[in-house]
Amino acid sequence: MQRGSDAATRGLLLALAGLCVLPMVLVIVASVPEGARVTAFLLGLGTAAAVAGRGGWLARRAFTEGCSHPARAFVGAALGLSLAATAAMILVWTSIGVLVG
Repeated sequence: MQRGSDAATRGLLLALAGLCVLPMVLVIVASVPEGARVTAFLLGLGTAAAVAGRGGWLARRAFTEGCSHPARAFVGAALGLSLAATAAMILVWTSIGVLVG
């Protein structure tokens, strides 16, 4: 049962790390030259989506397999997957806007 609990904790931490990446993306975007801001924003948003998605997936797997911390796994899965879906959607629409406009 310890393995599932470790996965739940790791998933929650990765989901929180994906959430913490977003303010860092804004700082990086503000500090780079104007021509590279779109690239920095898209790379940062993609990183946040990937990290949060991995955390959500790990936590969801731990939740479905059963662990001693189901609340931790549920929060990690909900936070990670919703943040990853939102960041991915913003990434896609921003990329379309950059390519079209």
